[in-house]
Amino acid sequence: MSLFDFNKLSRPESKSRSTIPIEIFRSVPALAETPNDLWQGQSKALEDWNNARTRKDILISLHTGAGKSLVGLIAAQSLVHEGLSRVLYVCATNDLVIQTSREIQNKLSFPHTTRMGGEFSNNIYSTGQGFCITNYQALFNSRSVFKRDLRPEAIIFDDAHVAEKIIRDCFTVRVEKEKHAGVYSRIIDLLRPHFGAIHRSDHFNGIVDGTSAYRVIAAPPNAVVSIGRGGRLIELLEAPAMRAKLTLR
Repeated sequence: MSLFDFNKLSRPESKSRSTIPIEIFRSVPALAETPNDLWQGQSKALEDWNNARTRKDILISLHTGAGKSLVGLIAAQSLVHEGLSRVLYVCATNDLVIQTSREIQNKLSFPHTTRMGGEFSNNIYSTGQGFCITNYQALFNSRSVFKRDLRPEAIIFDDAHVAEKIIRDCFTVRVEKEKHAGVYSRIIDLLRPHFGAIHRSDHFNGIVDGTSAYRVIAAPPNAVVSIGRGGRLIELLEAPAMRAKLTLR
């Protein structure tokens, strides 16, 4: 019987990957649409980002058409090379997720995952092999999948200026008077005393009745706390008939 000498086996040599953005760009395959070089603004942005990469929040600002997406994608790959196992690249819409993924395939060939419609395209993100491209709605919602084992260690927001409205809509509950008259009326009754307490009853009633020139009014901070206390508002919204028709935006 012959024995195998395991002492003669050697460990595979680990190939270190550069985190320097310019070197990452220069190492990508020469694909059909790969640019020959980065523009000056892109190179400067990546250099400045790399020098400040340990900071918690960094803003990259370039003129329209200056290639911000390419800068963001190279930065995402740099973070993966650094050893961050979960990196997100967030776009405004699903169309932009598809467009960004196609840009990677045609120009950079970075391994990546997309998440749209509640599905990951592959397991590259979950196994830490590459970053994930998704949309703001997938990240900013009360049931986001990006938590626990999938919680991101770094996030790159593309077109961050559009995020405010998208995030606000993700956490907005719309109760329409015509569709949910009973619930709407009870919410108004909960709010009315709080506007009276700050001497704004006439203004509030005018908006509710439609006789005011104004259409929107913010609830006083104490009203938000009060109607949420004890679960009164949640109880209204969780009524069976309401849950079946409630519009969550």
